[in-house]
Amino acid sequence: MFFKVYRNKHIFFDFNVLKVNSFTQFIGLMFSSSKTSIRLFYYNCDKLVDIHSWFVFYSFFIVWLDKKNRIIEYKLVKPFTFCVKAPCKFRSFLEIPFDEKYKKEVRFIVGKAKI
Repeated sequence: MFFKVYRNKHIFFDFNVLKVNSFTQFIGLMFSSSKTSIRLFYYNCDKLVDIHSWFVFYSFFIVWLDKKNRIIEYKLVKPFTFCVKAPCKFRSFLEIPFDEKYKKEVRFIVGKAKI
């Protein structure tokens, strides 16, 4: 499924994502390889949910989005991190494996910032 993510009102990128269901939402990236798909966690209302990276053996980016799919914040998460707190309420978030396969997607999110 393709999912539009906006950096601002006019600049967007179409992400090829796997939208998670209630079961895969619990699993997330745990026990997967870094070659896996980008995961989209979408909620019907704004949430404030913490995540962890237990049993994720590689770094990944988490990107929090508002209800219009605009980037609120992003963070590089290291393996086996106990808790990653959301910066504020959000509508959805992406988990993007930090892998050469997703170089364009990560570059779009971080812009000219150093990774």
